[in-house]
Amino acid sequence: PHRTYQADMLLAIGFSAFLAGRRDFTVLFEPGPRRVLAGFWWSRTRLVMTVLDNLASQIFVATPSEPWSIERLAGLPEEASVDAWPLDAGDLDRTDEFLVSIASHLEPAKLALVSPDLS
Repeated sequence: PHRTYQADMLLAIGFSAFLAGRRDFTVLFEPGPRRVLAGFWWSRTRLVMTVLDNLASQIFVATPSEPWSIERLAGLPEEASVDAWPLDAGDLDRTDEFLVSIASHLEPAKLALVSPDLS
Protein backbone atom coordinates (compact mmCIF):
# COMPACT_ATOMS: atom_id res chain seq x y z
CA PRO A 1 0.00 0.00 0.00
CA HIS A 2 1.23 3.46 -0.91
CA ARG A 3 1.09 6.18 1.69
CA THR A 4 0.36 9.81 0.90
CA TYR A 5 2.55 12.40 2.59
CA GLN A 6 1.31 15.88 3.42
CA ALA A 7 3.08 19.03 2.29
CA ASP A 8 6.08 20.25 4.31
CA MET A 9 6.96 16.85 5.75
CA LEU A 10 10.65 15.95 5.82
CA LEU A 11 11.16 12.40 4.53
CA ALA A 12 14.18 10.09 4.40
CA ILE A 13 15.07 6.86 2.62
CA GLY A 14 18.36 5.17 1.81
CA PHE A 15 19.66 5.86 -1.69
CA SER A 16 20.12 2.19 -2.58
CA ALA A 17 16.63 1.37 -1.24
CA PHE A 18 15.13 4.14 -3.38
CA LEU A 19 16.96 2.91 -6.49
CA ALA A 20 15.71 -0.60 -5.75
CA GLY A 21 12.13 0.69 -5.98
CA ARG A 22 11.28 0.91 -2.27
CA ARG A 23 9.11 3.84 -1.22
CA ASP A 24 8.88 3.24 2.53
CA PHE A 25 10.00 6.71 3.60
CA THR A 26 10.69 7.59 7.20
CA VAL A 27 9.00 10.78 8.38
CA LEU A 28 11.61 12.90 10.16
CA PHE A 29 9.38 15.95 10.59
CA GLU A 30 5.63 16.39 10.42
CA PRO A 31 4.20 19.92 10.50
CA GLY A 32 1.26 20.94 12.64
CA PRO A 33 -1.12 23.91 12.74
CA ARG A 34 1.51 25.99 14.59
CA ARG A 35 4.61 23.86 13.92
CA VAL A 36 6.91 24.40 10.93
CA LEU A 37 10.34 23.31 9.80
CA ALA A 38 12.43 26.49 9.65
CA GLY A 39 15.53 24.80 8.20
CA PHE A 40 17.71 21.70 8.07
CA TRP A 41 21.22 20.69 7.01
CA TRP A 42 23.64 17.77 7.32
CA SER A 43 26.61 17.61 9.65
CA ARG A 44 29.04 14.75 9.07
CA THR A 45 26.72 11.98 10.29
CA ARG A 46 23.55 13.73 11.48
CA LEU A 47 20.69 15.84 10.21
CA VAL A 48 20.16 19.06 12.20
CA MET A 49 16.66 20.58 12.07
CA THR A 50 15.41 23.94 13.32
CA VAL A 51 11.71 23.84 14.18
CA LEU A 52 9.33 26.63 15.15
CA ASP A 53 6.65 25.28 17.47
CA ASN A 54 4.10 28.01 18.29
CA LEU A 55 6.90 30.48 17.41
CA ALA A 56 9.27 28.86 19.94
CA SER A 57 12.58 27.78 18.36
CA GLN A 58 13.73 24.20 18.86
CA ILE A 59 16.75 22.29 17.53
CA PHE A 60 16.46 18.57 16.75
CA VAL A 61 19.27 16.20 15.77
CA ALA A 62 18.41 13.10 13.73
CA THR A 63 20.82 10.18 13.40
CA PRO A 64 20.32 7.65 10.58
CA SER A 65 19.72 4.13 11.92
CA GLU A 66 16.91 1.58 11.90
CA PRO A 67 14.78 3.35 13.05
CA TRP A 68 16.12 6.90 12.92
CA SER A 69 17.00 8.44 16.27
CA ILE A 70 15.62 11.99 16.69
CA GLU A 71 16.35 13.98 19.83
CA ARG A 72 15.74 17.55 20.86
CA LEU A 73 18.85 19.51 21.77
CA ALA A 74 18.60 20.01 25.53
CA GLY A 75 19.57 23.05 27.55
CA LEU A 76 18.19 25.76 25.25
CA PRO A 77 15.95 28.44 26.76
CA GLU A 78 12.27 28.20 25.83
CA GLU A 79 11.73 31.95 25.42
CA ALA A 80 14.75 32.59 23.18
CA SER A 81 15.18 32.50 19.43
CA VAL A 82 17.68 29.75 18.55
CA ASP A 83 19.27 28.77 15.26
CA ALA A 84 21.91 26.20 14.30
CA TRP A 85 24.72 26.50 11.74
CA PRO A 86 27.36 24.06 10.54
CA LEU A 87 30.79 24.86 11.94
CA ASP A 88 32.39 23.85 8.67
CA ALA A 89 30.09 25.42 6.06
CA GLY A 90 31.49 24.84 2.59
CA ASP A 91 34.18 22.36 3.60
CA LEU A 92 34.20 18.86 2.16
CA ASP A 93 35.62 17.42 5.39
CA ARG A 94 32.58 17.85 7.64
CA THR A 95 32.36 17.50 11.41
CA ASP A 96 29.50 16.76 13.82
CA GLU A 97 30.21 19.94 15.78
CA PHE A 98 27.92 22.88 15.10
CA LEU A 99 27.12 26.37 16.33
CA VAL A 100 23.91 27.51 18.00
CA SER A 101 22.96 31.17 18.28
CA ILE A 102 20.71 32.12 21.18
CA ALA A 103 18.99 35.52 21.26
CA SER A 104 16.34 36.81 23.64
CA HIS A 105 14.96 40.09 24.91
CA LEU A 106 16.17 39.25 28.42
CA GLU A 107 19.83 38.38 27.87
CA PRO A 108 22.62 39.32 25.46
CA ALA A 109 22.98 37.16 22.34
CA LYS A 110 25.13 34.05 22.76
CA LEU A 111 26.95 31.71 20.39
CA ALA A 112 27.49 28.15 21.62
CA LEU A 113 29.51 25.24 20.25
CA VAL A 114 27.71 21.90 20.29
CA SER A 115 30.05 18.90 20.38
CA PRO A 116 29.34 15.52 18.72
CA ASP A 117 28.00 14.13 22.02
CA LEU A 118 25.39 16.97 21.95
CA SER A 119 26.75 18.70 25.04
